[in-house]
Amino acid sequence: DGFPDLYNADEVKDIPNVTGTNDGSGVIAYICDKPYFSRMIVEYNTIMGRKTKRIADGSRSNVKIPEHSTKIKVRFENMRFINTWCDVKKYDRKKKCWCEPTVPHVFTFDTPVTRTFTLEGSLYYVAVMKVTDKHYNELDIME
Repeated sequence: DGFPDLYNADEVKDIPNVTGTNDGSGVIAYICDKPYFSRMIVEYNTIMGRKTKRIADGSRSNVKIPEHSTKIKVRFENMRFINTWCDVKKYDRKKKCWCEPTVPHVFTFDTPVTRTFTLEGSLYYVAVMKVTDKHYNELDIME
């Protein structure tokens, strides 16, 4: 239908399909329980090669990735001023420092996956601090 598959819920585990699907599709969700606006941008190519972009506004939103999608990219933004969206920058969770050079934190996947990203930090220092799989196991991925 051309509209994003977005859901909001009180708990991530209550978001439809966040524990994965059996049909080869995936679900990308995010959590950012801070008093500022944030959003997740998910881009992918469909089975027909069409580039698709979905935006999930607000904490605990998700995007369903259709089966056979490829070249999946996930990134995040937060609003610092009215209508001024800024990229969430890459942060090394192991070393506990910002990556140099400063670049947007983009996660890429070849095929549909189910992941939940947790953002933390103050308005000007937002970072992806946790990534989990469909079983809520924390993953050590940076890209």
